[in-house]
Amino acid sequence: MSGQAGSPPLWCRWHGRSIRSTEPRNKTLLTDYLEQQRLARLGRQRVSEATAASWNTFNHEHGSIADEFSSL
Repeated sequence: MSGQAGSPPLWCRWHGRSIRSTEPRNKTLLTDYLEQQRLARLGRQRVSEATAASWNTFNHEHGSIADEFSSL
């Protein structure tokens, strides 16, 4: 039931290729995806930090905008 001698069983085949033959490609795809996500996360973090720094500078120089509208 496993096909020809020395070949992987039928349940391990995908379009005539064994799953083992796609492992390096899958690892590369996964590695590339993870690196892309890491870089995207770092980019979002840098933008958030720059935005927070800008607002902190503005608040330090001009006071908080919320103070004008506070009912306290």
